[in-house]
Amino acid sequence: MTAALLPGAVRDAYGLPRRPRREGAALALVRVLVRLTPRRIRQLPSRLLLPAA
Repeated sequence: MTAALLPGAVRDAYGLPRRPRREGAALALVRVLVRLTPRRIRQLPSRLLLPAA
């Protein structure tokens, strides 16, 4: 699924195959998950989600 979300140039650079049906399914899944995730969680500041380096 992650490869399907990469830009074409990056996917090509890594030699990953292009699978249009899987890419469409991955994007559809992301759209559904975004709708189901509460806005409060989607908009959390990244500093709360990522560990300090």
